[in-house]
Amino acid sequence: MRNLCYIIILLSVVFCSDVIAQRKTKVPVKKAKEPVVEVVDPRIEQMTLSTQKVIVIDSIVTSAENMVDKLLLSNETGSIMSSEKFFRKKEYDSLYVFTNGLGDKCFFPQKDRKGKLSLYTMDKLGKNWSKASKVEITDIDENIDTINYPFLTSDGTTLFFAAKGKGSIGKYDIFMTTFDFGKGLFRKPENIGMPFNSTANDYMYAIDELNNLGWFVSDRNQPKGMVCIYIFIPQQMRMTYENDNITEEQLKKLSVIHSIKDTWHSMNDIEKAKQRLRNVGKTTTKNTDEKTFDFVVNDIITYHRFRDFASQENAKAYMNVIAMKQQVSDINSALEKAYNYYRTAKPADKSMLKDEILSQEKETEAIEVKIKNEEKRIRAEELRLRKMNN
Repeated sequence: MRNLCYIIILLSVVFCSDVIAQRKTKVPVKKAKEPVVEVVDPRIEQMTLSTQKVIVIDSIVTSAENMVDKLLLSNETGSIMSSEKFFRKKEYDSLYVFTNGLGDKCFFPQKDRKGKLSLYTMDKLGKNWSKASKVEITDIDENIDTINYPFLTSDGTTLFFAAKGKGSIGKYDIFMTTFDFGKGLFRKPENIGMPFNSTANDYMYAIDELNNLGWFVSDRNQPKGMVCIYIFIPQQMRMTYENDNITEEQLKKLSVIHSIKDTWHSMNDIEKAKQRLRNVGKTTTKNTDEKTFDFVVNDIITYHRFRDFASQENAKAYMNVIAMKQQVSDINSALEKAYNYYRTAKPADKSMLKDEILSQEKETEAIEVKIKNEEKRIRAEELRLRKMNN
């Protein structure tokens, strides 16, 4: 009997254990949440380390549709307007046209044969614009899918635009390319980096050389439909914070322009720039048809105006010569600063500067040869045409 009771008790314990085990299996087991790993684009980290040292003197928040009206560029710099206004066609909404200071050349986005937005240009011949031609840019299709917001510097050598594609870290990024006079096309575009670019839309970059002011537009940290226009002091040489004694957190803030006051280094430079900003629009520019150059054709004849040329093609060609001369002047100015900086630079910076200096010196030599040959060709052609007309 005792054994029977023992067996009954044992069976009860086993039965209860089975029931409890079965009940436990019915309770849903919550899966542990997998940790969320934030994927950081390595290019952003690299761009942060290479953030350009730039002084942002002011910023303006406005609607995206009114941003062009807030860009106070001098007449010599050129003008920016919507493609809808320029071409008087509604289908060109949200596209923009840049026209140079002389008013005889413009750049604008337009769909190519593949249906993507590419950059086109036109020249003004008399009162009429020429047929649009696609701007030739080296390896443009490699990292860029969509182009908009073009701007050409007054010397006609440096082209800025905003673009989307593999080369962008956000949506629209600002890119830069320079004209290769030897090959007759623009070089491979480069992303100009931070703080000008971010993971938001960054576009409408312009440099007013007459007033030494720069402008770029971004919708970072802005509600939909609004943008912020940043006004900065352009630098002839690209400078970074690499040799500055700042923390990683400070560098991150500078890379996204957390506060424009963080970029202020010289209050004297800022006050002068703000005064130039107040004077924009008040500056009088010279008439482009007045005496602006001295082009010696022979011992008797010297041209002073573009209208002096016997052919419009030669006048256009000499405009390019003037642009090349300006480029040489700009490079020499930058080289002078590079030479001075090289004397006190750290060994790592000297190595980088040395390669850049040698490259710029070679480019200057090549441009000067191009100028000499082009002037010789124009001179001979002008004398031939004048002889025919007499």
